[in-house]
Amino acid sequence: MKRFILYVIVLFLTVIFSFRMNIDNNSFSDYALKIVFPLIIAFGIYRLLKYRLYIAEISFIMMWIGLEMVAKPKYEWLGRIILALTLIAGPLLMLKLLDEIRAKSIRDHLTGLYTRNYFFDEWLPIEINRQSRKEDGKIAFLFLDVDNMKKINDKYGHVTGDKILSHVAKVIMESIRKSDAAVRMGGDEILVALPDVGEKTALSISRRISNNLSTCEGLDISLSFGIAVWRKGEDVEKVISLADRKMYEMKRSKSYQSHPLCS
Repeated sequence: MKRFILYVIVLFLTVIFSFRMNIDNNSFSDYALKIVFPLIIAFGIYRLLKYRLYIAEISFIMMWIGLEMVAKPKYEWLGRIILALTLIAGPLLMLKLLDEIRAKSIRDHLTGLYTRNYFFDEWLPIEINRQSRKEDGKIAFLFLDVDNMKKINDKYGHVTGDKILSHVAKVIMESIRKSDAAVRMGGDEILVALPDVGEKTALSISRRISNNLSTCEGLDISLSFGIAVWRKGEDVEKVISLADRKMYEMKRSKSYQSHPLCS
């Protein structure tokens, strides 16, 4: 609603500005300059504020308006200002938009954890290359899954499920180092990569994460996890798959123990 009000104000001002300009002749260029283009600019500004899109198109229109004004002695000064602002603001807005797109491609929108694409395409190859130069290079992979998440979503709703997942991600980030990486693999599955860490330390970290979870939204939260350590020269995908299998083994074990026939 605020953006719509702003659009109306900009539209009103541009229309007033258009009719205050003296029409020297009835050429299409004059009518376009004084009536059509200000309306397009106003709509473009509204779209930019609402969607942060069409930066290139808006810059092109602004430059066209600036050139039209420069060609008219009475408004040459204003045309030069518009051209200067467009040449400066256009690239800056484009760079800001690209930075935002880049940030969204790196971090998951719900949890703030790394996305799969960023992790496997950028972070992991760099870290493997770094570890390969060490004599005892290794990365411990901790595969985590929130227990009973489907039941929580079905009973309490996906909003509650999202809050729990965000809480789990927050606890994980607080429990690991800045040099580590936590990735949302999909759904409620999270992969944590721990460079220069062995299985014993990874187990200690997983227990610390579990102990720090406590409750969220009035519900007790528990995790199933699996650990596998990659060492220099090994196939990293197989190691991650091994951690995934171990996590599912723990989850199946919990399901078996909680079955009525086993109690």
